[in-house]
Amino acid sequence: MKFLKHYWWFIALLTISTLFLVQRMSTRSANLRQFMITNTVAVDGISIVKGVDSISISKTAEGWVLDEKQVDTIAVKSLFNVLSYTVTNSPVPSTQNDSIADFVRRNGAWLKVYSKGRVKLDFYAYYLPEYRKNIFVNSHTNEAFFVDLIDYSGDISELFITEKSYWTGNRLFNIPISKVLRVEVDIPLNPEESYIIGIGNGSFDLIMKSTGEKVSNPNTERLVRFVSGLRSITASKTSQEQLNTFVDELKNAQPMRVITLYSDAQSSQIVL
Repeated sequence: MKFLKHYWWFIALLTISTLFLVQRMSTRSANLRQFMITNTVAVDGISIVKGVDSISISKTAEGWVLDEKQVDTIAVKSLFNVLSYTVTNSPVPSTQNDSIADFVRRNGAWLKVYSKGRVKLDFYAYYLPEYRKNIFVNSHTNEAFFVDLIDYSGDISELFITEKSYWTGNRLFNIPISKVLRVEVDIPLNPEESYIIGIGNGSFDLIMKSTGEKVSNPNTERLVRFVSGLRSITASKTSQEQLNTFVDELKNAQPMRVITLYSDAQSSQIVL
């Protein structure tokens, strides 16, 4: 008891110092992560604005979509990699914060990340050559920070892409699978084997095109896998030299398959 009486001030000071240190460490930890996404699974919306260009993608039961077109999952994963490994280093000097923040807001890429309809990230990104640093500005606080992307030394804002073709251009089909009502598969070499898959209310029907007859007891699991797999098919562009070499041969070749997807308002077709 005597110890407590004589040294109460020391105990109080130690307690206050500990609380201050914990709060400071917590604030620093939050600052380090303020432009980072730690749970990408929970993300269900992203918007990017660059000048007059913008894109907005959203997560649906059938995957990510942009203007009702399916988004390439690789493009989404690439953006998530950026947002998962962006680390905040230090704030811009307070004497320069307002001018730099204003400049970045006017000239940088503006990115918003949503989860369950709520904004999780909201910031502007820009690369200032004179600093050789990436600067992000918190949209809510107007605070500017120097940031780094692990194992990357370039302009991070260039990785926030607003070209729609980047997000959907390598998809062979431009109709979301969730909106497909019918799939027709034509087999020119064996027309009698051509078939139609009818989709409605979660059920799948298999119909032979040559006769119009519905197949009894089709392998529904295979039909589901086939239709679902169509959304994962992507393509890479060939070089002009390759195109010139094969174009005549391709024109004269008999297609292996002609696959056509139909929704209420549109159709999409590829020839294999």
